[in-house]
Amino acid sequence: MLDSIIAVLKKPGQMDYIVQGLLALQESQIKANSTLSILEKEQKQNESAMENIMNAVERGFYTTAANKRMKELEDRQAELERLIIIERSKMQVKVTEKEIRAYYESALMKEPQMLINFLIREIIVFDNEIHIYFNSPLQTGPDASQGLSVCGRETTIPAHIQNSYELKRKNVRLTITI
Repeated sequence: MLDSIIAVLKKPGQMDYIVQGLLALQESQIKANSTLSILEKEQKQNESAMENIMNAVERGFYTTAANKRMKELEDRQAELERLIIIERSKMQVKVTEKEIRAYYESALMKEPQMLINFLIREIIVFDNEIHIYFNSPLQTGPDASQGLSVCGRETTIPAHIQNSYELKRKNVRLTITI
């Protein structure tokens, strides 16, 4: 099985496919940053509310309640600006093409057990299928799959058949996903 994984990564063009796929996924994750979108939307609503209060004050409708509300909005605006800066800084930590390529190429140089520990996040075995999920150099949640399918092919593996001491070969579908 390990030989199949190494063969997939060494296949001509496969590393380029992985690198380009992960770069595209990284860009889509940045664009889809919902936390940042929500914060920016709230900031615009907050600015609008502050502007409305200022317009009312300019027309002579000044009350202590309006003054109190304006102070609350100003405090929230400062907090929103701080949170937006934090979210934008998270987006600025981008993994480069060179770093992604180095991540997988360094995995191929490791001893078999280290390669498995470094590269493979999870293996799910079914009767006729094996799903292998690779680790990714992209920063995501601990169990978030990137959804980039690297390989889907038929392969043969050694298998012990129940109530038999004979080692047989079994055809399985191998799927590798990052």
